[in-house]
Amino acid sequence: MFSFVVYSLYLNRPTNSFNIIALSILFILLVKPLFLFQVGFQMSYAAVFAIVWVYPKLQKFWFPDNFLYREVNSFSNIFIYLYMIDYQYFVDNLSI
Repeated sequence: MFSFVVYSLYLNRPTNSFNIIALSILFILLVKPLFLFQVGFQMSYAAVFAIVWVYPKLQKFWFPDNFLYREVNSFSNIFIYLYMIDYQYFVDNLSI
């Protein structure tokens, strides 16, 4: 996904996160179509989709007026989402 973002920035094109997620899914499934049936693939893209979908809604829900407080909040949100991604990978790798 990151490669598609960088390529679109290189071309000076506007990016849409959902389109980039769909493009990366399409590209991966063109190379290895059986990844569609792997739980790790499904959960990874579900987690990324959820983060991309929920993060802007949470940013609109609470926006502090103080600049320093806003920056600390933004920084802490990054750690919360990184923890969510890390937890998702931990759950993906548990043996069933």
